Amino acid sequence: MQKTITIIRTEHRRLAAIINCFVGVLSDMENTNADPDFGLLDQVHEYCRSFLYKFHHPKEDGYLFPALVQARPDLLPVISKLESEHERGVTLLDQLDQALASLKEDPRKNLGLYIQVAKTYRDFEWKHMATEEKEILPQAEKSIPEDVWKELDNVFSDHDDPVFGDKPQGNYENLLSQIVNRAPSPHGLGE
Repeated sequence: MQKTITIIRTEHRRLAAIINCFVGVLSDMENTNADPDFGLLDQVHEYCRSFLYKFHHPKEDGYLFPALVQARPDLLPVISKLESEHERGVTLLDQLDQALASLKEDPRKNLGLYIQVAKTYRDFEWKHMATEEKEILPQAEKSIPEDVWKELDNVFSDHDDPVFGDKPQGNYENLLSQIVNRAPSPHGLGE
C-alpha cells in the first residue's frame, strides 16, 4: 500500500473517532437535560476546521485528485463532486459554528437547531469519507504511477495531524486528550 493512501486512511480514522465522540455527545444532549459542554463542542469544531480544511482537503484537491484524473480521466465526475463537497463542508461547518453561537446564547431555545445542523454536518462527512474510501482510494492505488506516488508521499508526509500526530502542534497538543477527557462516558472519560 502506498504511504499516501495509508496517511489518508489514518486521517479518516482519526476524524471518525472525533465524529463518533461528537455523535455520542449529541445523542446525550438530545436525550437528557444536561447542559451542553461548550468547551468540548468548541474543541470538536476547531479540530474539524483546523485539520480538515487547512491540511487534509487541500492536499487531496491539490495533489491526489489531479494525479488520479491524469491516470484515470473517467473518474473526473466523482472527483469533481468530492472537490465540491470540500467547499460545501466549509459552508456546513460555518453553519455549525453559527448554530453553536446561537446555542451558547440560549441553550434551551436553540438546542434543537444545533443538533439538526450538527447531524447534517456529521452525515455529510460520513458520506464524503465513504466515497473517498470506497471509490477513490482503491482506484488511486491501482492507477497512479509509482513515480507520482513518490511525489505524493512527500507532499502528504510534510504535515502532522495537530491532535493525533507524532508532533502535535502548539495549541492542539492536548486537544484530543481534552476532547476525550471532557466527553462523558461512554463517549470519553468525563463524567
